[in-house]
Amino acid sequence: MSAVHVFTARMPVDEYDALRAYAHFTRKAINDVVLAAIRAYLGEKGRAEELDAAVERMKEQFRATLDNLGDE
Repeated sequence: MSAVHVFTARMPVDEYDALRAYAHFTRKAINDVVLAAIRAYLGEKGRAEELDAAVERMKEQFRATLDNLGDE
């Protein structure tokens, strides 16, 4: 199993109820439904390039910190 990161997401109660109902009726875990939606969103045309560009901007912004991590 690969590493995972746990996070909290906030959403309106009505949307959460709809998500919970969908997961129940499709016999899937809420986590699986949310993960599939995120993967679909990121997989849309142009999303991968957008994400790659954002990662590159963050690498440049934190270059000194990232370089120092290798020294420890």
